[in-house]
Amino acid sequence: MPTLKFDNSSSLSIVPSTSEKILTVTWQSEIKVPLSQIKSVRIRPSEAYKWVKGLKVGTDLPGVVTDATYHHGCGRKPDLHLYSTCKQAVAIDLDVEGDSAYGAIIIQVPNQTPEHVAQEIHKAAGLTGEIRDDQTLPIPNQES
Repeated sequence: MPTLKFDNSSSLSIVPSTSEKILTVTWQSEIKVPLSQIKSVRIRPSEAYKWVKGLKVGTDLPGVVTDATYHHGCGRKPDLHLYSTCKQAVAIDLDVEGDSAYGAIIIQVPNQTPEHVAQEIHKAAGLTGEIRDDQTLPIPNQES
């Protein structure tokens, strides 16, 4: 599972594990996302529960591991999925007009709840409003 690093309050670095690099066939040592390009953060995203997610490059063994890039076509940017449990996944929705290679990045961070990870990213990106839980009701924004 990837680790997160916030660099100088301007970008989020997602560092995939060695196995994730191999399984996703990306070989990227880290994925940098400018915080200004993060549009929203969701927990338990609905697309993690879908059987058909797009044209897959990587590995998707439901209930075991999902380390793959899904291409959608029609000019839409691909989504990167790095998680093993849908219930622990957090989606980072990115600005489609921005420089990011992805439209969304869906991750699971080890030893942290999805609510905590989402709050951390939400706060660092300076987002307002509630964090949506695609499987239940919105979670109120909690300042810590």
